[in-house]
Amino acid sequence: MHNFVVKIDPSTQEELYSDVSNDFVGFLVIEAIMNILVAAAPDAVSVLESAEFVNEYPENQLDTSAEYMLEVTKSLDQANGITIDEANYGYNSDNHEMAVSRLNLAIHSIEAANDISTILGLGSVFTDPAIVSGFHFNAIHGKGCIVYCLYGHAESALEQNNVLASMLEPTPISLNSFDPNTFSMKTS
Repeated sequence: MHNFVVKIDPSTQEELYSDVSNDFVGFLVIEAIMNILVAAAPDAVSVLESAEFVNEYPENQLDTSAEYMLEVTKSLDQANGITIDEANYGYNSDNHEMAVSRLNLAIHSIEAANDISTILGLGSVFTDPAIVSGFHFNAIHGKGCIVYCLYGHAESALEQNNVLASMLEPTPISLNSFDPNTFSMKTS
């Protein structure tokens, strides 16, 4: 189980959350972190789109992440009985363009609000074998940050919910308005 806080640039937060659910933003920010880790450098979007990077890694990481986000969204839509038009989930569809645009915004927002070494330090979380084999996450969204708990499929949701609750010290506060200074980065 891994717990960490990701700061979001407050000037981009409204746009990042507009017209999408908090769950989608939580998933989006994890994908943005993964893109930053792949680029392993400041200004990840420029690195990921550079000719050198694309030549070394022929599949554009941003498009790969967008396609993955669309596949997950498509699966969730189907599970919820939403009529699926395959064209809406394809490459260069409006949804694909929205996913790439939101992903770029998330990367820029994370990079503006966090020291790059902090984000690159999360590499150990995403290389943990329990996480690599598949994970679930819970996220608490607040002003200027998201608090995450990632846990492997073998761990219980109750256990990680208790850990998230323990991060709200000294007393639980509103999920919509909290002071990020009351949180500390914990990894267990």
